[in-house]
Amino acid sequence: RASPTGASKMTEYILILNVGSSSIKFALYPKLEDKAAVLSGSIRDIARLPVFRVKEARTIKIFDTITPTDDESILIGRLLGWINNTIGADQLIAVDHRLVHGGSHYGSPILIDQEGMRNLEALTLLAPHHQSGNLTGANAITASHPNFPQVTCFDSLSTDQ
Repeated sequence: RASPTGASKMTEYILILNVGSSSIKFALYPKLEDKAAVLSGSIRDIARLPVFRVKEARTIKIFDTITPTDDESILIGRLLGWINNTIGADQLIAVDHRLVHGGSHYGSPILIDQEGMRNLEALTLLAPHHQSGNLTGANAITASHPNFPQVTCFDSLSTDQ
């Protein structure tokens, strides 16, 4: 099976994940290449009737609705499964999460570790509707792939400068 771009299956990819209160948005980029995302999409209306949409090149595919769940971790697991089936197992090598706030602890993107996760969870009160949802993605990845490298970039960086 070919990768989304038709390249060999040896291409490695980085997943950009944005877990919000009502949707999960994602984009898949080839590692070390200055190219646009090969896939992007979303799972919208996650608490009511989730719909999975994917854009590959200029084609938009709408998949069947997904069984509603209050657990974003389940939807992220389904998304990871779909990505692995699409690009090939072990081709996804890292995840970058969009988070609302890094507080005064972080002035630049960080590699997420246990200490970083504790610090980020402590910042939930600064943006309660967004930060906890954003962290759900990192927690779901950690639960399913404990040694997977995860990085986070903060929205607060653009407003603090």
